[in-house]
Amino acid sequence: MLKKQKQMGKKQKTIQKEISLSGVGLHTGVTVNMTFKPAPANHGFAFVRMDLEGMPTVEAKAEYVVNTQRGTNLDKNGVQIQTSEHVLAAAVGLDIENLLIEMDASEPPIMDGSSQFFVAALEEAGIIELEEEIEEYIVKEVISYKDEVTGSEIMLMPSEEYQVTAMVDFGTKILGTQNATLEKISDFKEEIAAARTFSFLHEIEMLLENDLIKGGDLNNAIVYVDKELSDSTMQKLKKAFNKEEISVQSNGILDNLDPHSIYIPKKDLERVTENMRGDFVGIGVNYYPYKDTLAVIRPTEGGPSKRAGIKSGDRILMADGDSIFGNNFNTERISKKLKGKTGTKVKLKVYRPQTKEFLDITVKRESIPIKSVEASYMLTDNLGFIKMNRFAESTYEEFKSALDRLQEQGATKLALDLRDNPGGFLGIAERIADEFLEDDKLILFTKNKKGKIENTFATNRGDFEEGEVYILINESSASASEVIAGALQDNDKGVIVGRRSYGKGLVQREMALGDGSAVRLTVSRYYTPTGRCIQKPYNNGRNRSYFRDYYKRLSNGELINSENIKIDDSLKFITPNGKVVYGGGGIIPDIFVPLDRSFDNETINYLRRAGHFGFFVFEELDKNRLIYDGVAKRDFIDNFFVSDDIVVRFQEYVNRQESTKISFVAFNDVIKRLIKATLARQLYDDNAFEEIINKSDIMIDDVILLSQDNPEETTN
Repeated sequence: MLKKQKQMGKKQKTIQKEISLSGVGLHTGVTVNMTFKPAPANHGFAFVRMDLEGMPTVEAKAEYVVNTQRGTNLDKNGVQIQTSEHVLAAAVGLDIENLLIEMDASEPPIMDGSSQFFVAALEEAGIIELEEEIEEYIVKEVISYKDEVTGSEIMLMPSEEYQVTAMVDFGTKILGTQNATLEKISDFKEEIAAARTFSFLHEIEMLLENDLIKGGDLNNAIVYVDKELSDSTMQKLKKAFNKEEISVQSNGILDNLDPHSIYIPKKDLERVTENMRGDFVGIGVNYYPYKDTLAVIRPTEGGPSKRAGIKSGDRILMADGDSIFGNNFNTERISKKLKGKTGTKVKLKVYRPQTKEFLDITVKRESIPIKSVEASYMLTDNLGFIKMNRFAESTYEEFKSALDRLQEQGATKLALDLRDNPGGFLGIAERIADEFLEDDKLILFTKNKKGKIENTFATNRGDFEEGEVYILINESSASASEVIAGALQDNDKGVIVGRRSYGKGLVQREMALGDGSAVRLTVSRYYTPTGRCIQKPYNNGRNRSYFRDYYKRLSNGELINSENIKIDDSLKFITPNGKVVYGGGGIIPDIFVPLDRSFDNETINYLRRAGHFGFFVFEELDKNRLIYDGVAKRDFIDNFFVSDDIVVRFQEYVNRQESTKISFVAFNDVIKRLIKATLARQLYDDNAFEEIINKSDIMIDDVILLSQDNPEETTN
């Protein structure tokens, strides 16, 4: 079943020199000094207890494993080694066979609850080959063992590569069946080493009650709350881990991590993934529930539904013979019916109100883009405009296509609108910044918890290095948006216009949990070229105030007057051209533009969030869509006028929906602007919407003035 043989040409390995590190043992709370030392061939792994008489050695052999309840614990003749798994995994993951590990306590330091610090130390010590070849057991047939008491099972299977697949079911709704795979041992460093311990609340309680966890920090683990969190338990946790506040997130995870380390449930992960990938497979319709029926607002331009003959205003009643209206109208159910695999077909029953027809239409599912570039057009004869809503996998290609089109139309200057853009993939932001920066200019650098720094520089592929750039930001521009703003500002490229950005300088890595859910954990911070960290302050487990920072800025007047921005002189940085910039929380713009309270106020924002403009416009169009047939987009943008009667009908509509008696007299012009823009979006596209909105946008007005060599230059 097993064959022992030497691997010709494959040499045993150890480290080149000794290296030490210190920390606290998780369960003992004792400060531990640990030294990795080279070991000769055929030595294997062994721990030496330097704190005990005679300095006894405990080899890392299965025969010495006494329990795995709270880590892999070894015992040889009464000499114990606790929680050895993170250290041993680091050595195995780096393909080391021989290592001596000296410790002055029974337990290695917990560090951050992962193997990554041990991996870093061993790599720093250097890994060398020995003369002796490796002797391995070769699996010739399937070997399995099952523990009848626990139900656990282990299986060895023949394979060309050392691989591990693990599956475990914790028997809890919070964390279901988990699956993990290591395809090859060389993947350990990048794929597994940073994985941190997680625990259930009931385990934490038991450990605390029995004084078995003395060196832990609540931030070293993801804690799943699998039982009711009583006041007494809360107080114990606060005391044990020296935390002023501890709370539970809605997803059942103890809110003990930084504000941007999150758990993504299975039910949300597909949507989140599609959004960041930039596409999904479906039929390509934008719809809303109108009287318990799927009403098509607009089929995707060039998409499968449009080609199949579906029109704006159509009602989709059935999909593959199943009704999806009335009592069967359910967003999740509809999504499952309309989405599917690329190339598959769905048979739809469609009702067309304009002609009172019932139609049978078959649509072939395709990849449907989720646009991140909302709009691109010319603001003036030489000033182009691009608005991006996030940084997805497809964003760079969308941006580059838009930029190329604008340059063909004569754009030598560009307004890049990143207002309300929450960020996304760091690599995409770097590629976009590269379009504006000369070769070898520093875009940013990241620093992880171990202090490792990675620099990102501009390449020779930038196509807008000679053009003028204006970056528009506001208090909701975050993460990747701030990367671009910071990179350009620190390199004295372009002008940053708007208000202080959000202040998110943390980088996350997403890790699948195996049950369809995932966690995003912070792995590093990014810094702008001058060395600024623009992450605003936070306290783990006290995230409520962090996310309500907008209201703080609103109340202290920062959004109205730049003089109210609090600046820490100790966080002052100087650009190559001598411009003063500041770290400590967001990007402060070069040109401040106050919040437009006539447009950006509580009433208008609520009406937009509630979808009242979109629903009202749809119903208005539904009365008679034919009146807009033949109206060109340019003609509509330039000449269409929203009457007072339409505003009155909108007011009546909102009051019916909200059971209120609101008057829109004070917001008459803004309401007309938003109704016209929403009409343009449903009739034409998002580009038309933005163009209409921007005609009365004070920040856009400022950018146009800044861009004009001649102030008398007229806009399009």
